[in-house]
Amino acid sequence: MKLSEFKNECAVDVLADLLEPASAICSDAELVKAVREKQPILKIAQIALKKHQKDVVEVLAIINGVSVDKFECTPVSILNDLLGVLNDTELVEFFILQGRTRAESNSGSAMESTKEQER
Repeated sequence: MKLSEFKNECAVDVLADLLEPASAICSDAELVKAVREKQPILKIAQIALKKHQKDVVEVLAIINGVSVDKFECTPVSILNDLLGVLNDTELVEFFILQGRTRAESNSGSAMESTKEQER
């Protein structure tokens, strides 16, 4: 099932369930860099698959409407489903923005120290 097919309360439930695993994936610096550099979608998928296996499986299980322990997939179905998620540009950009914001807030204010050095 595609994310755009979820409507109303079901869409809210799916989005709530996706927040944690998608945020973990999209706060990955290497993945964010690949998206910002507009690297090929297969490269972005490779980064997600290599570095966030558990999160990817959780996202795909949620999208397919099954629990993680009942979710079954093949290499082809994983790639097909993941590419479907990654092709949802609006969703990916939202999560990457959230991940970047979270990472920046965890590292403190880099702007202040830079400004002080310029004076």
